[in-house]
Amino acid sequence: MTEPPYNIYLVKQDQLSNLLNDLQKMYIFNTKINWGLVFGILLATVLISIAVWARNQPPSW
Repeated sequence: MTEPPYNIYLVKQDQLSNLLNDLQKMYIFNTKINWGLVFGILLATVLISIAVWARNQPPSW
């Protein structure tokens, strides 16, 4: 039995929250963050979110 997609999405959001918390801890202990990497992660997150949102639209959309 497969779970609804929104459960998977919530798990991904939880993993993302943990990742953001880790990044904040890294920022506290190490101010020399590779901002290109941070920007890349944020951009990828936005693109994935848009893709998930578009996939969940009704077929008539």
